[in-house]
Amino acid sequence: MPRIPFIGPSYTSQSPDADCSRTVNWYPEDMEVMNGKTTQTLYPTPGATLFVSLPQLVVRGLFTHRGRCFAVAGTGYYEIDTLGVVTLRGTVTIGSNPAFMCTNGDAGGQVFIVTEGNAFCHTLATNAFAQVITGTADVGGFVDGYFLALDAATSTLYYSALNDGTSWPALNIVQRSTAADPWVSMVVSDRKVHLYGATTSESWYNSGDALTPFVPVQGSLIQDGIAAPYSSVALVDNTRIWLTANTDGTGVVKRALGFLPQRISTHAIEHAIQNYEITSDATAWSYQEEGHTFYVLGFPTARATWVFDTTTGLWHERGWWDSALMRYETVRGRCHTYCFGKHLIGDRVGAGVYWQRVSTYQDVGGTDLRRMRQGPHLTNDDEWIYYPEVRLILETGVATPSVPDPQVMLQWSDDGGHTWSNEHWASAGLVGHYGQHAVWHRCGRSRDRVFRVVTSDAVPFRLLDMQVGT
Repeated sequence: MPRIPFIGPSYTSQSPDADCSRTVNWYPEDMEVMNGKTTQTLYPTPGATLFVSLPQLVVRGLFTHRGRCFAVAGTGYYEIDTLGVVTLRGTVTIGSNPAFMCTNGDAGGQVFIVTEGNAFCHTLATNAFAQVITGTADVGGFVDGYFLALDAATSTLYYSALNDGTSWPALNIVQRSTAADPWVSMVVSDRKVHLYGATTSESWYNSGDALTPFVPVQGSLIQDGIAAPYSSVALVDNTRIWLTANTDGTGVVKRALGFLPQRISTHAIEHAIQNYEITSDATAWSYQEEGHTFYVLGFPTARATWVFDTTTGLWHERGWWDSALMRYETVRGRCHTYCFGKHLIGDRVGAGVYWQRVSTYQDVGGTDLRRMRQGPHLTNDDEWIYYPEVRLILETGVATPSVPDPQVMLQWSDDGGHTWSNEHWASAGLVGHYGQHAVWHRCGRSRDRVFRVVTSDAVPFRLLDMQVGT
């Protein structure tokens, strides 16, 4: 049976008649050998099980230092131990924005917390907790022994005393002078402080001068600012990624190549983002698993989540399925830390800290992980193509006692992805039935067809290919 193109990333063009491919809650992985059964496979994105429920909601930050895990939720700053026991370590300012946490390491022994304009310091040895900045801290960071706090309202960068987050001398400030647009966000990587403006950005470093340690990196000014102040993530494969804005427009995702921004979003993604009513509320986080490093960019108002795989350079979508409204919402995980050998994510809606892992096949809150692959157009110079049999090549025989006969749903569109057929269901194989395929018969004919596959059963659906009988 001849194969047809089906596996791939998300790419829904400005005109769906050109391309309407979507990959939701799967990610493409290229085969690294020449003699594999297929060149690319869709693997399931990880599910999540509850690790601990915090006393307050929502979870706005997670951080790990020397095996100790900390979280911000509601007005609480908590420590979580390996058994999931929660201890309140301090009270912080409540709000809806992400909270920033960092440490000054062994030299200072402190954790610095920035949330909703205020900053706090936790001394790890004694668990002493104190508010250290009031009303002038929107973003936090750490470099070379100094804690940093950016006040976006005045475009002012504050830095602490060396190795002491409880001391903030009045003269320890720098303000922007290189460009006219104000600093609105910041991220630290490679011992440099990368300060994002509304339309331009620049980098600063510690020069070693005792009186004015922080100075601009010569030649670091770039003509790209940041469209969403919480969309930048440091150290995504040793680089920065963020949603950019400049004097020409907004909605392009770029990563830093040294000090040079490099576009990584596609026209399809840019079309989607630039049509969202609100993008300024976008938040991002990253993690590494199975050899892939993922940049997760969520748009809460737009109910969308785009994920860039730095390993393959491909994009896919993720979503939390709302079964009542029958639609995808932004993924529930909004922040991440790796601790106790676990990927932990914080719920942007509830109070849960979840263990995210590829061996879990349900989503936050125990909901179904609904996965969807919508393939590219199948055409042949406007000639009829007949589909007497459609066969989905996937790993079968992976049923479980709780899901003894997992099902796969197939739909198709013959008008460029505008309208869809009825749902057609097929078995993905009973336990141990490794040679079975999901097969559909008498699927008609079309001059232009798009196939869509959907799964939601809690088993590891791994898609390899699609074939059509003649």
